[in-house]
Amino acid sequence: MRRLLVLSAVLAAVFAARSVRSEGDAVRQFSVANIEYKGSKLWIPGTLIVKAGETVKIKLVNSTPSGKHGYAIDAFGVKTEVANDGQPASVEFKAAKAGLYPIYCQLHPAHIGGQLLVLEK
Repeated sequence: MRRLLVLSAVLAAVFAARSVRSEGDAVRQFSVANIEYKGSKLWIPGTLIVKAGETVKIKLVNSTPSGKHGYAIDAFGVKTEVANDGQPASVEFKAAKAGLYPIYCQLHPAHIGGQLLVLEK
């Protein structure tokens, strides 16, 4: 249990979101990792929170030994595959409308998904 708490704290610090300015527009950046824990595969962090109108850039790293995994957010046209070869993938989109949107692996629907929470401005 202690090991899980330490791992969670480290991952939270490493994968914290940051907001940067790019040519006058706010860009919310995240680093997200695919891990395997007790046989379950999941993306950490599982919940991303942004504001409507922000540009969102997500760097994706697959650290599982089980091959490619997907990352999809249908509402914003996000759909990519991430190999476990050490090369990260990235996606970028504008979070145009407030709401709660599912994040899932389009390659393996049984894997644990997450959510994107887009807040009103």
